[in-house]
Amino acid sequence: MKTKLVIVANADRVKIFTDNSKKNMELTTELDHPENRQKAQELLSDRPGHYKTSGDSRGAYSLRTDPKDAEKNKFAIKVANLIESEVNSSGCRSLILISEPKFYGFLKKHLSKMVNNSIQLVIKKNPNGIEEHQLKTFILENRFAA
Repeated sequence: MKTKLVIVANADRVKIFTDNSKKNMELTTELDHPENRQKAQELLSDRPGHYKTSGDSRGAYSLRTDPKDAEKNKFAIKVANLIESEVNSSGCRSLILISEPKFYGFLKKHLSKMVNNSIQLVIKKNPNGIEEHQLKTFILENRFAA
């Protein structure tokens, strides 16, 4: 039975590791979302609509939400479901979550109560560039960071 999961997540990739108290952690699941690496203009199907004003000028409708934020929210839903299934299948008692602050905000909205109760530590830092062999050291160095 796996006892602890370490989740490293940002807006375009999530990796879930199992910590079996060995020297290194074992990568169990990886999910990639390349759409979040696209430019906002590439995510839109077309240009915003226009409306006619008096005279020769025309106005353009503005977007209600940023297309990048909408895409991050879609990915956060997938990640939350993945985390819940990993917690259920592994019998995990505690988990550590490392995520960039803005993506953590999206993710936190979609995590179930059961998953929230099993979170032992949240490190709100961008996990880009962290190698697997550096993960335990990174957690120890940042465990008191708010």
